Amino acid sequence: MQGSCSASTRELRSGCEAGPRYSWPKPTRCPKCQGLRLWGHGYVERYFDSIAVAIWLKRFRCPQCNAVHTCCPKGYLRSIRYPAFLVALCLAQKILHGRWIRCLCRQVQQYWYRTLRYLCSTLQSIRAPSIEHLDQFLSDRSGIAECDRAIVAKRPYLIFASKSNSTLR
Repeated sequence: MQGSCSASTRELRSGCEAGPRYSWPKPTRCPKCQGLRLWGHGYVERYFDSIAVAIWLKRFRCPQCNAVHTCCPKGYLRSIRYPAFLVALCLAQKILHGRWIRCLCRQVQQYWYRTLRYLCSTLQSIRAPSIEHLDQFLSDRSGIAECDRAIVAKRPYLIFASKSNSTLR
């Protein structure tokens, strides 16, 4: 979903008590077809890593392309319950050093890495993804606004991934 439909984690924590009554901002256009009409399509419960309870996320439906879009908190990737920064850090650590971060379940990190490898292999024939592939994966998965794309382009996760592995254990 576009950045215009996202809310910060702090707003979500305060909105957890509100449940479906939390007022999600409505996107101005459909992210798929750029249509102007979007209808409310109910709510769905989702769990996120940093929040202990389920959050009711607003869904919108586009009558032109029949796509259903679910709002997502800022800083999270589409269909991933962990923060985008953590996903980027884990994948950068694997690409640069060939190791997983020990503070997070290895199977979850392997799933992200396999997804990244699969998406890269559909674009070109490669053996292992690079940092450039990671950047493309993050921007494609996030549906973030242009201002947030500039932050992704600066690659702040590389600062942590390039440090010694002892800081990440």
